[in-house]
Amino acid sequence: MKKNILLFTGVALLLFLLFTSCDRQEPPPGGNVFIQRLSNPDEALNALIAETNPATWAQYRDTSTAITTQDREKICYHIGVKSANALLSVFLNDYDTAEKISKSIKDAANKLNIKSDSIETVAKELVENLAEKDEKKKQTKVKQTLNTLKDEVVKALNNIGNESEALMIEYGAWIEAIRQTSLIILDNYSPEAASALFRKGEAEYFKANFGSLNLHHPSAGYKSQLEASSKLLELIIPGPDKTISSEAVKTINEIATQVNANVMS
Repeated sequence: MKKNILLFTGVALLLFLLFTSCDRQEPPPGGNVFIQRLSNPDEALNALIAETNPATWAQYRDTSTAITTQDREKICYHIGVKSANALLSVFLNDYDTAEKISKSIKDAANKLNIKSDSIETVAKELVENLAEKDEKKKQTKVKQTLNTLKDEVVKALNNIGNESEALMIEYGAWIEAIRQTSLIILDNYSPEAASALFRKGEAEYFKANFGSLNLHHPSAGYKSQLEASSKLLELIIPGPDKTISSEAVKTINEIATQVNANVMS
């Protein structure tokens, strides 16, 4: 029972990939998806703090909790999306909302049967950090622990041969981060705020991996995700004036919203 509680708490607030930076790395031959370590997930929101009012960010969250699909890859995508929303809640010091979202993630994670001593160890540390009384220290500690949890869960999925599922968790969190961040920018547009979308590496990363998956395991889903990643790559690269226009930000948001609608339906 204790292990289940720890696993629930850990998986509930993991894999928050808000515009992490990564260098392009092509997948290895043979169709295996290579999941690499990704960097600090708070980069985009931190970049927006100086340009927008964080007190308004709660309106950009999706606080829904239902995960009814039985498809494992879609479950993973849901976990990524809801994890991104839980992280945004933590960023806003709204731990109550994060806890509510975690209930649905717990139920979904149970279906995946992810087991790892490392995850449980880090999950225990997260439980302790959530009890931190100092709010500033609490937020910092929780975010740092979430980074580690993300790495450990992705590693666990890869170790049991579920590379595509690991990728879908990352993709769900990334797409939801794009949706959230592009909405914040649209409502507070400036060239400086739009620079938070300069994330070429992630788009290349997902384009390469979904391209490999579709090549070796053709499917409408992988093809659609490859096409979306390719379109986002074109839009996320700054123009000649080193900025991303408000029109481009709007299109980025539309793509992210449509991906969510397609995968989460």
